Amino acid sequence: SPSPSPSPNPSPSPSQSPTPSPSPSPSPSHSPSPSPQTTQVTPFSLDAVLPHHTTESKYYFFHGDQYSRYTDGSVDSGYPRAITSVWTGLWTQLPGPYDAAIASQEGKKYYFFKGTQFVEYISGTGASAPKSIDEYWGNSLRDLGEDFSTAMFNFENSKFYFYGKTKYVRYTFGADAIDSGYPKLISDGYNDLWKTLPGPYDAVVNSRSSNELTYFFKGTEYVRYKSGYGVDFSSTRTYPQQTLYAWSGLWSLLPYTGLTLGSYGLGGAPMFSIRLREEGTISLVDLPAGASLVLVSSQSITDVTGMTKTFRVDGLGHTTPMSYALKLNGIVIDSISLRNAPDSNSVDTFTFGIGSCLDDARHTLSEILSVEAMTQANPDFMIWNGDTSYYVGGTSTGKTKVEGEDMADQRSMYYRLMQTRHHSSVAAAMSKIPAISTWDDHDFGFNDATADDMSETQMNWASELFRMAWPNGYSRDGKHDSIEHMFSYGKVDFFVTDTRYYRSPSTASILGASQMNKLIGDMRSSTAAVKVVVMAVQLIPERASGDGFFHKAKGERDTLLDAFTNGTISGRVLVVSGDIHKHELSWYGGTVQKPKVVEVTCSPLLLKEGGSYSAPTGSETHRIWGAKDAGFGLITVSMSSGGEPVIEIRLKDETGEDKAISQVSKGYGKYWGTTNVAWNANGLLLPGPMHILEIGTSQPDLGLCEGDCNNGGVCSDGLYCYSNPSTKSMYDKCYGNSSTDFGYCALAFNYPAGYNCSRDNDCHPLLKCMNETCHLDEGNVLISVSSSSTPNSDGDTFYVYLTTVDGTTTHDFETIDIDSTKSINKDTKGNHLLRVTFDDNGKTNDICITSITLTAGIELTQSGNIESITFTADDIKAMTENTVNSEPDCFWFGDSAQALEKFKFKWPEASACYANRWTASFSDCMIQNAVIELRMNI
Repeated sequence: SPSPSPSPNPSPSPSQSPTPSPSPSPSPSHSPSPSPQTTQVTPFSLDAVLPHHTTESKYYFFHGDQYSRYTDGSVDSGYPRAITSVWTGLWTQLPGPYDAAIASQEGKKYYFFKGTQFVEYISGTGASAPKSIDEYWGNSLRDLGEDFSTAMFNFENSKFYFYGKTKYVRYTFGADAIDSGYPKLISDGYNDLWKTLPGPYDAVVNSRSSNELTYFFKGTEYVRYKSGYGVDFSSTRTYPQQTLYAWSGLWSLLPYTGLTLGSYGLGGAPMFSIRLREEGTISLVDLPAGASLVLVSSQSITDVTGMTKTFRVDGLGHTTPMSYALKLNGIVIDSISLRNAPDSNSVDTFTFGIGSCLDDARHTLSEILSVEAMTQANPDFMIWNGDTSYYVGGTSTGKTKVEGEDMADQRSMYYRLMQTRHHSSVAAAMSKIPAISTWDDHDFGFNDATADDMSETQMNWASELFRMAWPNGYSRDGKHDSIEHMFSYGKVDFFVTDTRYYRSPSTASILGASQMNKLIGDMRSSTAAVKVVVMAVQLIPERASGDGFFHKAKGERDTLLDAFTNGTISGRVLVVSGDIHKHELSWYGGTVQKPKVVEVTCSPLLLKEGGSYSAPTGSETHRIWGAKDAGFGLITVSMSSGGEPVIEIRLKDETGEDKAISQVSKGYGKYWGTTNVAWNANGLLLPGPMHILEIGTSQPDLGLCEGDCNNGGVCSDGLYCYSNPSTKSMYDKCYGNSSTDFGYCALAFNYPAGYNCSRDNDCHPLLKCMNETCHLDEGNVLISVSSSSTPNSDGDTFYVYLTTVDGTTTHDFETIDIDSTKSINKDTKGNHLLRVTFDDNGKTNDICITSITLTAGIELTQSGNIESITFTADDIKAMTENTVNSEPDCFWFGDSAQALEKFKFKWPEASACYANRWTASFSDCMIQNAVIELRMNI
């Protein structure tokens, strides 16, 4: 079948051409390229497609003054070529670009059409003088009655077809007129075609080997049509498909493609690369004074037309993205957004994306949803953490199969990598969001490839191609060297490792001694507040199988984790990994609540067609939670006023929504609602948004009250001394020897509503300091809980979650914007439902709640917007027998259903209700699994 296989590897074929004449014709007087002025290049479309005159599996694709020969899944070696170099006299007799081209039935003649004229081309002879189309083709254009767009010869019925904007005619060669019953509407004559891909069409070709199949091309898309059936949805493909992606290598017809924003060089200079069909001059328009465009490298591959050029922009001087016009030989071809990486003095917040494993090699998707959603999220840059293209052999990634196909030669490897790069979803991401990358086994070689089983030649091919595809500032200059590198962005240093080039099962190594020692040394020398270590495979998890460090290089794992936690490396250490086709949050060192190292595993972006998604399984000591399905991560780094980093980690599904947790470890992780993570300024690892208001006992590790203070020096790490002159303390009760100035060691920026402040930063992030009091913005809701218990020795943490409920799906938030459909969902009654859940981590006798307060940025009234406020709880135990009206305030029921019935507050029975505040008060009660629900009609 001539169907363009997604496999990029062509079968070896002789260098055939439609004419034996080896001498090039003179250059045409008319060029299809834009004249040398500052106008943008026309978007891609094909001018004509022809079947080969002798070989059924070959096609000719024409675009402008170039053409390519295509065989069995890929453009042939040495293509594209100038039309004038082979098709003798064609351009001279009838300068292109052409409206259409038709092959004769016997395969010895071709007809090229433009306007109202055509020429006949005979293989071995050349082109005839131009002739009138209507004079020789039975008045086809006249009877068509509208502008001519394309034409073809149908081998199935030996008829010629001419297509206009909406109609077509059929012609029998040698006849004086078109066939009876024509013209017809394309929508009437071709079932589903117009609905699937409306015309007019740029090119159309009938298959010589499978005559029932015809391909219609328009712009960057095409459909395959099956006579007697319609658009060929019976195949594994959906239509329309992307021409430049499905027909591998056709992108080489374009003057340029593959524009990729890259990493940052010395001084934070941005990098980018671009593939050119032929040698040319790249320039940027209106660079700032002192800025310069520096050519870093120009690389080409044997038997592949064109080259890839990598550039660095020195002296740019601005860290805000700005758009610059990109020129090729003086012609504006595109625009490019550039910025310097912020220097180490910057405290600006930034976000980067993470993702890995994009197995598109056997896919026919017109959209890769996870990549589209990531692009829409628009992070400052994206880390593509390995396996962002897959070398395959048929349907296998095994060594023998891959070496026989995608890795048969470097040219085949190049076309595989570039096919992924030319999927429209990926191409858009690369040209808009700076891309930082490392490789894993599938974009290094075959499945589980290592330095032990890759030949030196294969490793050289792989390294050279990776450097062409990804404009990173590599630590090693040689084009055949390993691909580790590092860069800085604000107060964060990124260490991108190579987990394949030195990997050796025989020595139980992944990084190799040299790379590992350099990594540790560079991290020790770094003064950055955060060190992000990019590893394609997992470091922390203790998996007894797979390609991670625990299974393959335990000695290196022990050395690295010791270095990361023994105090010789300053700041936070965050590891990002991929590989396992699962998502996972892991911790190491310290405690799970306050770890020394956190690892985020994010994989996959896309599984192979038909692949199944699953969550991590088994007991894993260091796992907090796991998740499944395609998705990506967003990591936001900000700095507190005390200079401590706050790291927010959000995992997104392929639609861009918060990813749900699929599997949790015992203990800590089971209290997390979604995969949102906050590693706060005091080192606490918390579920939920960045500055969640932590509730708990007075233990230092909880970041709450810790006795009296008059200066920050007496506070624990991550806590700050606040002196609130009001008679109202920051919290209702704090244990310790507090004096009347209400000095408390506490987390910065977390004063709740109603407490005194001198600046906005004193308040919770969603509060404002107005009239020296923290106020809630209109439309927000905040929950606060007060504790009166003394700390217990087991060190349990007490958590509060604010959750919106939508059917069976829950969405965790610390605060809710009532006016935002993204932050609050409607229940089945159409009312807004807020749910607050709090629990003491399953322990007993260590937490006591004295009051729960809900504060809203709008007035809460029973008759207006409040339908009900309900409090329910399980296992409510009286710690002291206090009585009111001869009955205890708190009861302990062994039966939770009984508790739900007995222990309930309903509006208006709450202890106190103010204009915008609702409070329930208790006396010395330990509460488990309690829930407040506020139902509002807003």
